[in-house]
Amino acid sequence: MAFPSTNSYNDFTGNQAGSAPRQVAAYETFDAQARYSGPWRDLQLTLGVKNFTDRDPPYTNGGGQFAAGYDVAYADVRGRFVYGNVKWSFR
Repeated sequence: MAFPSTNSYNDFTGNQAGSAPRQVAAYETFDAQARYSGPWRDLQLTLGVKNFTDRDPPYTNGGGQFAAGYDVAYADVRGRFVYGNVKWSFR
């Protein structure tokens, strides 16, 4: 199980006149992955979940990115993401 985390940072200034810089909160997600090879060493099954708790990233003023309200360099906007992998080795 992994706990990816990013620190807080100072955000871009907002669009409104006189808006003060704000602090973007720290962001932490919980990831899990399991792997099974069973009795056959040539077969490997992997199942994982990123952002297990489906936590939304903190709001940011953005800076002109495509995902309004989120900094894509800081957080993944997909939310919970399930993935799987099957690996078969031929000898």
